[in-house]
Amino acid sequence: MAPNLATHDHHQLVLLNAAGLSKAAISQAIGCSEKTVSNTRVTMRNYGNPRAPRNKPGPPRCITPAVGEAILERLRVKPDLYRDEIVSYLEEVFETPFSVNQVSRFLKEVNWNRKVVSLFNIAAAATALPLP
Repeated sequence: MAPNLATHDHHQLVLLNAAGLSKAAISQAIGCSEKTVSNTRVTMRNYGNPRAPRNKPGPPRCITPAVGEAILERLRVKPDLYRDEIVSYLEEVFETPFSVNQVSRFLKEVNWNRKVVSLFNIAAAATALPLP
């Protein structure tokens, strides 16, 4: 199997393609096959970039930005909620089943944990106290 084109070769291919050269002329100038030029042209047409985006493994994410914002807003109001309470809140609001693992993954992504909650509670208590 032939190696992938280097980044500078992709850029050169884009420039030569924009100049209107034929597949044969581009492949000869870069040192690749005409099939590579054809595939790169199709990729550019589909994605606007000579390299296709990477495929992400696994199923699509269930925690959309709107759901994530709802979780964070709920945690601002009640920062000491358990994960299963968050799940039942989401299922009530969005009428879609969620799992505790999905919520846990999201909370890990945004660095929300029990330590953050305790610091949040301490900060809230400190601001509620009148200054001497």
